Amino acid sequence: MSPKSKGRPKGRGRTPARRQSTRSTHDTHGAQRPVTELSASRRILQEARTSLSDDQSLLAVRLVASAWVGAVWGARSMGARDPEGALVTELVGELGGRQGRAAYLALEALQTIARDAWRDPLSTALAHSDQPRPAWARELDTPPAPDRAQFWSDPWGSETVYLLRYSLPEPHIVLVPISTVGGVMIQSIVVERDANPDETVGAMTHRGDIPGDKALAAVADGMFQTDMYWPPQDDPDYIVNRAYAHWLTQGHRRESDWEEVPDEKRQELLTAFQQEHGARLPHDAQVVELLADTFVDFGEGYLAGGVLAWSPGEVERFLLDWVQRKVILDPDDSAALPDVLREWVVFALRRKGVAGADIEPVVAVVDDLADDYRDDVGTSPKGPAAELLSRAMAEGIDLGDKEAMDRLIGAYNAEQHARRLLSE
Repeated sequence: MSPKSKGRPKGRGRTPARRQSTRSTHDTHGAQRPVTELSASRRILQEARTSLSDDQSLLAVRLVASAWVGAVWGARSMGARDPEGALVTELVGELGGRQGRAAYLALEALQTIARDAWRDPLSTALAHSDQPRPAWARELDTPPAPDRAQFWSDPWGSETVYLLRYSLPEPHIVLVPISTVGGVMIQSIVVERDANPDETVGAMTHRGDIPGDKALAAVADGMFQTDMYWPPQDDPDYIVNRAYAHWLTQGHRRESDWEEVPDEKRQELLTAFQQEHGARLPHDAQVVELLADTFVDFGEGYLAGGVLAWSPGEVERFLLDWVQRKVILDPDDSAALPDVLREWVVFALRRKGVAGADIEPVVAVVDDLADDYRDDVGTSPKGPAAELLSRAMAEGIDLGDKEAMDRLIGAYNAEQHARRLLSE
């Protein structure tokens, strides 16, 4: 008699099929499943258990917390308004669970560099916790003032380095290089126990000590500007120590509004340029004035150090990028532009007090890029400038007719605005 006839349940006696593990990284067909990455808060909870021992130094704890905040900030989505605050909220939610101790340590670490945006919920949660405090824990701390601030700069102010020396909570330095070419940008923030940079670093030389408040303000503004970029500046050299530097410089940023060059100042510059350099230029005075006015426009909107703060990098950006996208010039003006720019750079930097030996490298860039400009930018404008030029030619508009060109540009801008509205 068969087993079934004896009343055995169907399937009894067979080797049971192996159950698919819920932890398997492969599906039932053998295909690789994506491995789910730990969320930022989970990863931080793991690190808190190993990185925040009771004997850690306060500086080390602050740098660990800064790295956590940097990772969250660097990976944020475009719509995330407060990723740091969201992290704090997630960690607070873990206080009552199995990860409560790790969450508490992580929150204590974050409190050592707390910023206004997430200070209150963090301190409230810690105040209501009965967890034992680690030796390095602090109430809401006031950042220490630097004992000394040093400054390096190239001759044109386009590349600078600020070095802040601290004795609290232990001796260390914070070194921040800032570039202004193409917009203010910090590429890295270095924190070390000690460092003594050379007197000369590339084109930069040590300019001496400066007031601590001035250095803190410059670094605070540099980070504010860098944080505005999208895609974000997510280089680990920047984001790892970013939160620590923000904490050190909080309250020091000085608001400064963009200011238009007054008409009187603009005309004074144009007149002085014609008087001092016009005779050396084999071009019509109207062409020279038009181009000089264009240089003032660029300086007004894009030179961080002011309308006269030309540097090698800014010359390159002007000739090979900005002018081809933003300016409509007729062929005679385009051909004359490198010659006039060469004299303008000399004029501008002399007025800023730059030494003659440091003006020469800027002039050399104009000379080096003149042919590239004439081959590319001068004959083939791109972007809105190309579109406006083609429309002006099609409509028979004289490029020197300011009123007609203003009407054309106004109509073009209105058209672009309408297209954006329809696409939303």
